[in-house]
Amino acid sequence: MSQTKLFANVLSLLFLALLPACQCLSPAKTAGASTVPQELVQKPYLFEVVRYLYRWQLDETEVDRLVSAKQFVFWVRRVDAQLDPGDKSVLAEILLPQVGVCVKVKKADYRIEEMNTEVKSTTFRITQVAREGLSGRMPRDAERVEVDMQEMRDYLFQTRSQHDYPDPA
Repeated sequence: MSQTKLFANVLSLLFLALLPACQCLSPAKTAGASTVPQELVQKPYLFEVVRYLYRWQLDETEVDRLVSAKQFVFWVRRVDAQLDPGDKSVLAEILLPQVGVCVKVKKADYRIEEMNTEVKSTTFRITQVAREGLSGRMPRDAERVEVDMQEMRDYLFQTRSQHDYPDPA
């Protein structure tokens, strides 16, 4: 057997050995990007985001347009931004392509040295809502989540008169 054929066979075996490892990693992990925090893709959290938008952001024409849809689509992705030293906050975006809305959320975890205060939230909080002309393409690093429109409408109906006070007092 010639050296060229031997080299080709060894190289082929090497590729075959590495192929399963490549298939186990998602494209986001292989590219070095962060994965989406699992709490952001859970129905109860996404329903609360829509509840907030329904109360404060969406108008009747947008709601009417959504009512006939069978599924409500979310594109959720983690945002890796440059943070201050010692800031361990997690940032993410929830994109709603059916209404062209981008919701930025943050799970705070930092310290304000001047006030000797630690700021740490237990859940992701909405920091900004923007209307954007979202392209019809899901971002490469996003995770697609579809929820049943009727299930979400039932939830919104059940919680429509629920009051959310900042504290018991």
